[in-house]
Amino acid sequence: MASTAATTVNSGGHYGQIVLPGQKRCDFLHGGEPDLVLTDERPLAVGEYLKGRIRAFLRDPTLPALIELCRVPPGVSPSLWCVENIREFMVEFNRVIAEVQHECNEETCPRMSATDEWHFLCAAHRKPMDCCAIDYMVHTVDGSTNLILSSKNFPERTKVPQASLKFIPTLYRRLYRIFGHLFHHHRAVFFKVEGQSRMCARFTQFVRMHGLLGPSSSGAESSRSGSPVESNLYLVPDAAIGLAPPIPPVATSPSSNTSPEVEPETQPAGVSPTREEEASGGVEEEEASDTETVVRDG
Repeated sequence: MASTAATTVNSGGHYGQIVLPGQKRCDFLHGGEPDLVLTDERPLAVGEYLKGRIRAFLRDPTLPALIELCRVPPGVSPSLWCVENIREFMVEFNRVIAEVQHECNEETCPRMSATDEWHFLCAAHRKPMDCCAIDYMVHTVDGSTNLILSSKNFPERTKVPQASLKFIPTLYRRLYRIFGHLFHHHRAVFFKVEGQSRMCARFTQFVRMHGLLGPSSSGAESSRSGSPVESNLYLVPDAAIGLAPPIPPVATSPSSNTSPEVEPETQPAGVSPTREEEASGGVEEEEASDTETVVRDG
């Protein structure tokens, strides 16, 4: 007889969940707290642990629980934690695109924008170009997925090569623009997704805690404030996703030989944004920077 609750099993040192015949999805999501035991035999342990932590958070989606969800687990490098989180976010972004595609098309949203002040060119092409918003989202998620799955740039699931750290902040910045477009142009879809997964709150809190969503490298100025534009910051108000106002980070000047293994309190994930961040959109050569993909309107 099938159990009506998720069964916790000890599999290879990692306490995971199995789905029993006839078990309801809602019961499976109410399993116990995940444990993480890192072994060479379980290269997917961190990803499995993250999924369990997300399920636990959604049962108690408070701000303290969110902060704990984003914190780097003991024994895991900050850079690997960033990569495993972006893997999970990309899976969820595919669901978001499937949800919004019925109302977001080349007629309703002919280009990728959030506020009226800025729009974004698609970097998935050899030369950045305007794409309608739904194509921009598909291209960005597909390109990010291809990069993360690249055996050249990310050959292992247990560690991140030093040379690949430069890709991570750019991936997060470009993916965040999807939230901005949804909030400003498809608000019903945005709040439906947020109510189910707290996805934008999780994403925003994560990039802030790990210093991944810095000011634009374009050097442009905001027409509203006259200050250097932060093209990705605050596209979605904190109040809309239940986050406290952010505390300005302490300015740091990470050197090129800083180890990515340092905890985030000392160094934000070892992948602090620099002007060298040129993420690959599914191709191996360098790609456009924010200088070429962020355009001010008016």
